[in-house]
Amino acid sequence: MVPPLPISFFFFVYNDERTVRTVAEKASALLESQTSDYEIIIVDDGSPDKAGEVADQLARERSCIRVKNILAIMRDVWRIYRKVFSDQYDLPRTRSGDR
Repeated sequence: MVPPLPISFFFFVYNDERTVRTVAEKASALLESQTSDYEIIIVDDGSPDKAGEVADQLARERSCIRVKNILAIMRDVWRIYRKVFSDQYDLPRTRSGDR
């Protein structure tokens, strides 16, 4: 018998304070019917309402739910970008071959 595959399900929230819990609960029910090894990742897209707070509460209630904040992700990407492009020498420049 083949073991069930792990599944990662993610969705973004922006002005979804009223629906984030419903989406997470429905996703959880669906995933539980398919596998015992799953996670739900809620990406807080900088929502001005309380969607991020509701997502954080869900993560405290259920260990299978994690919350990622898009602003924190963007800060991490910026740190990587600065590190990669902070070489001692200029980066090679390229130009279109049609000149």
